[in-house]
Amino acid sequence: MGEKAMSKSQYAANLGVTTNTVINWIDGNKKLTRALKEIGWNVNSKTWRPAQLAILQKYLGG
Repeated sequence: MGEKAMSKSQYAANLGVTTNTVINWIDGNKKLTRALKEIGWNVNSKTWRPAQLAILQKYLGG
């Protein structure tokens, strides 16, 4: 994924889905939700930080 932050919409587009779909996937995966919250995930943020992107990639790919 690299070391830069990425907008939530760009990450979703890379997966071929909407941002809401990604949020629904996160909400439906308790381990993913917990992992993101442990590093300070804020559902209202407009970007994914590099550490968050690494977790997303582990669980969702992209």
